[in-house]
Amino acid sequence: ICLERKEKEAQKIREKKRRQQLLLEYPGMVEQITVLLESGMTIRRAWKQMIGREPDRGHPDRICLSEMQVTYREIQEGRGEREAYERFGNRIGLLPYRRFSSVLTQNLLKGTRDMQQILRKEAAEALEMRKNQAKKAGEEAGTKMLFPMLVMLLLILMILLLPALAGL
Repeated sequence: ICLERKEKEAQKIREKKRRQQLLLEYPGMVEQITVLLESGMTIRRAWKQMIGREPDRGHPDRICLSEMQVTYREIQEGRGEREAYERFGNRIGLLPYRRFSSVLTQNLLKGTRDMQQILRKEAAEALEMRKNQAKKAGEEAGTKMLFPMLVMLLLILMILLLPALAGL
């Protein structure tokens, strides 16, 4: 029972890290797609261009990039673009990615002219979201450091007070 519970906890931690990593990758991915689409590429070609690049040296295991590769393979195997992009959003399961995939599918269905504008707005919102996440992580780090700092303060006080008390 304990091993099973430990495995469930480990699974929750892995899922939390995966979600955090995906949320960190989102603004950059949207920005890159937007730039490629503004240069005149189609969605499919921009998608291919994104997955054709090598992953960053700092992030060799980019989850978003691997999900994009799965989506591109689905398209190559004959699945419709619209359905593949919808599955991309559903597979990741996070709201920003679902919004992004719905923008792409809407463009394929209706051919919206101002898609770049919508994606620019989405990229700006994603960047703001990332800033908020960084603030939250900083606050959490400060809270985690509070206890060790208090212990160090007590040790320093003891080091200073013990010789003074021993001299009395």
